[in-house]
Amino acid sequence: MHTGADRDLEELRAQYAHWPTEDLLRVVNAPQDYRQAAVQAAQEILAQREPGELAGLTTTVIGDLKEEQATKQRVAQESLGPTGKLLCFLFCGIPGIAFAAVQEAKGRSRRSHEAWICIGYGWMARAGLVLLGFMLSRL
Repeated sequence: MHTGADRDLEELRAQYAHWPTEDLLRVVNAPQDYRQAAVQAAQEILAQREPGELAGLTTTVIGDLKEEQATKQRVAQESLGPTGKLLCFLFCGIPGIAFAAVQEAKGRSRRSHEAWICIGYGWMARAGLVLLGFMLSRL
């Protein structure tokens, strides 16, 4: 009797059998990005491929993955900048919230974090102005 995991592994093997060696090497060399069954299936398929082809491509794939990781880190650490902060402060409603969410979705975590902070300050400033107006109207 096959379990769900066995069926999943069999499906992955069938799918990966047609994948280029370079793509399989990406799965094996970035296991944190894939399910365990996917990595296992890729390893099994690669074991059946020509060793000479694997040696040359492995170095290239590992270099590409390191470059991609460095780019992701650089993008994640980009600052929002003064204009973006001011716009998030002024438009702290739906536009600011949408902007912050899009930044996070694009992997720009620092920009998203800074946008959320400016949105918070924008809401606090609005609340302060409302409170000040209320207090002045009672005088």
